[in-house]
Amino acid sequence: MPETNNNMEEIVEINLTELVWSVLRHWRGILLGMLILGLLLGGFSFLKGYGNLKDEEMVKERSEAYRRAVEEYEMQKTTLEKQRENLQTEKEILEEQAKNSIMLSIDQYNVYVARASYYVNTHYEIAPQQYYQNPDYTAVITNNYRLSVRRLSLDEIVASPEEPNITARNPISGNSVALVNTDTDTANGVFSIMLFADTQEHLDRMFDRVKETIRNQEKLLNEVIGEHSVGVLLEEVYTDVETAFGALQDAFDKRVETNQTGIRENEQALEALEEPVDETPTMKAALGSGIKSGLIGLFLGLVLMLIYHGTIIILQNRLNSAEELKRRYQLPVLGVFGEKEKQGCRLDQNLRRKLLAQEDKSPEEAARYIASHVKLQGSGARRLLLVGTCRRERLELLKNALEGFLSDMEISAGGNVNESFEALNALAGNTAVVCVEAWLKASHRDIRNELDTVKASGNQNIGFIMLA
Repeated sequence: MPETNNNMEEIVEINLTELVWSVLRHWRGILLGMLILGLLLGGFSFLKGYGNLKDEEMVKERSEAYRRAVEEYEMQKTTLEKQRENLQTEKEILEEQAKNSIMLSIDQYNVYVARASYYVNTHYEIAPQQYYQNPDYTAVITNNYRLSVRRLSLDEIVASPEEPNITARNPISGNSVALVNTDTDTANGVFSIMLFADTQEHLDRMFDRVKETIRNQEKLLNEVIGEHSVGVLLEEVYTDVETAFGALQDAFDKRVETNQTGIRENEQALEALEEPVDETPTMKAALGSGIKSGLIGLFLGLVLMLIYHGTIIILQNRLNSAEELKRRYQLPVLGVFGEKEKQGCRLDQNLRRKLLAQEDKSPEEAARYIASHVKLQGSGARRLLLVGTCRRERLELLKNALEGFLSDMEISAGGNVNESFEALNALAGNTAVVCVEAWLKASHRDIRNELDTVKASGNQNIGFIMLA
């Protein structure tokens, strides 16, 4: 403990362990406070619930409100679960497209392109006044070739045994980007085709399939409509920049992001969805509320009583333990003198031992133990003076007990040096002094004043004896 002169404020160090043991000495009061507050809160809550139980209108109103809340909860839960299922299905489709789609794998700055133009020759010659007898089918045949190419399954064109799942479908519905574009000039019997692919291999497959389709269609139309021939105006393969595919891929990325955001918001909504609580008054609910409030009251009572007793102990600033004496005043505790604890339960006895820092002894055993410490601490002293903040009668009792074990010393009971002039006069002689303090009764202010008086007398202070 930091020590100052008499005119300065004393700085007190609080040991939390000692404070806890000191507070626990009042465990009966703590339990009583807990029970009182627990019963009050629990009883009030139960009586309130029981009173609501008798209100038929309230019971009916809350029962109906609970029924509506359950219906709304089930509807919201079903909607969110269905939404989650749809979003998960969409996620799987998007993952499959991202993995296998040609359109998403095309590099917009390096697109493989095949362009071809063909003309249809029906060898048509119109005869005068015979138009209806000799119609021209060039436009019909030309348009038929265009449609036959458009109807091709590009998935089948591109797919191979090594790439069975590859797809050429547009991953963004409604987007105008396509892997095959066709155009016709029916007046002149010309149809044009343009193909796009991500690799040269895929482009070659598509182009070969288109040319095969044209040849097969030519045979079919010769039989159905009439003789004609298909000639090649242009066939070329090259690479080019097609930013439309980049825009398509950006749109796909936004769709993936929207799907992920939807899944995340759906999960949050499901987590936030709380099942409604039935607040309809029932006896079970009243008992549950009472028990819950009672437990809260017990806890609050524990906290309040611990704070109360801890505050009282700190403000009273009394002697609570032997360790406190040694720590605050840097003097040894020679022993504890008093009757054995005959009352109280085992908890009281254990707390007493914790605070006194020794087992209970009979007065004779305690006196022998104290006398041994006096001989060690006050070796060479012929006179021993007992002073303290307790009553003189208790000092006399201690003096009589020590005389049988300190026969070579002259022992006297000086009294309370803070109150008795006789005790002050006893300090006038050259003597060894022992300060005797009553456990739980002596205040540290009185002990400090007592030590200052002994120090001023010039006598040797060999330690403390605690009276229990």
